[in-house]
Amino acid sequence: MSVTPEVLRPRLAGWDGRYKAALEDVHAQFSDEGGYQGAVFALAQDGDCADAATWLLKHAGANTYAAALVAPAVAAPGWAAKLHVLQMLPSAVEPAPATQLLMLIEQAISSDRPMLRAWGYTGADLLAGWCAKETGAMAALLAHARATETAGSIRARLKRCKH
Repeated sequence: MSVTPEVLRPRLAGWDGRYKAALEDVHAQFSDEGGYQGAVFALAQDGDCADAATWLLKHAGANTYAAALVAPAVAAPGWAAKLHVLQMLPSAVEPAPATQLLMLIEQAISSDRPMLRAWGYTGADLLAGWCAKETGAMAALLAHARATETAGSIRARLKRCKH
């Protein structure tokens, strides 16, 4: 049997963002089926399913999709899809498009959520390494963050940044 977005949509659209057991069940039931990752990738671009679908892709280690998910994450209505994509980027198979990644970084670092800001700074560090013309701006952004951010999760992420 081949998994389609229509099969998964009802299970993902209702995810409340809290209980990962429901998503682990989806992964356990469908991950060995043909078309699973493609169906989940398609749903990652659907606002109603983006949070759950990006979590599933991150959980599966499907980092080949990371760069392609940056633009859908920018458009995603919630914060969770943005976080999941940023968390996938350090092990991405290819660099994310600079313009789209910059938009995602801006959304993340302006968030009230410290964890999303922390991973936004990780995205800035990656962009500095991937795109030479952004290195100076991202290094300045990271220096400013090091001087002003006080949350422990953010400071811990900033210590890992190379720029």
